[in-house]
Amino acid sequence: MSKISQAENSKTLGRYKYHDSSSRDLMALEMLGEGEQGLFIHREPASKQLLIVFTGMAREAGGIPLMDFYKLVTDNFKINVIYMRDHDRLGFLDGIKEMGGSYESTIEGLRELKTLMGIDRLMIIGLSTGGFTAVLYGLELGAERVAGYGAPTAFTEAFVANDQRSRNVAARLRKQFPDRPHDLRPLLENHPNPPKVDLHYGELMLHDRRHAEHLSGLPSVEFHPLANYAGHPVMTELYLKKRLEGVLEEFLA
Repeated sequence: MSKISQAENSKTLGRYKYHDSSSRDLMALEMLGEGEQGLFIHREPASKQLLIVFTGMAREAGGIPLMDFYKLVTDNFKINVIYMRDHDRLGFLDGIKEMGGSYESTIEGLRELKTLMGIDRLMIIGLSTGGFTAVLYGLELGAERVAGYGAPTAFTEAFVANDQRSRNVAARLRKQFPDRPHDLRPLLENHPNPPKVDLHYGELMLHDRRHAEHLSGLPSVEFHPLANYAGHPVMTELYLKKRLEGVLEEFLA
């Protein structure tokens, strides 16, 4: 590594390494790598806003390479961003190793970063399975707003019984984490101040629509079906239709 790269790589926030606009390309390269890194932090010191992004099982941004999504966000929005990848494919229910390798320690790690950054407004995006996690973490961290893209909302045996796509994943998560919540509806119903939850899904993608509609009637939940779309990677479809920037702008406004 060159001396310049070493200097760029030495920025720390508490115990965590971060990048800013001067080392954006270096972070993009790290995202492109094949390593097991699960935490990427982009720092905008002048901003008091933080966006946390939970990737899905494929560890990318809803079908968009994480590096490309990172560049899209930093090109258009001057905010702090934390990107999370779960290489164990456990939906972040066991946290990430950079923050202690447990759900509880990862919550505490994110709280620590919020404090160190002086954050007064938190938003969270979750892609696919990461959308379920985004709501869980959002409730724990006091998020103002959460967005799920093709997000599951329940892993209970009864709910996924006829969902071949997610049945095996749900069974594995229930077995490995029997004490974790497996249904978002009662959590949102019983929380005194839940975040606003935006659910994006393909109008014709029956499994994703069913998961979204599981939260129907909750005042904190807003639905954004993408008309005439039957696929799962709804963020990719918005990106290809050149609508994603506008959707993110409204979400972060």
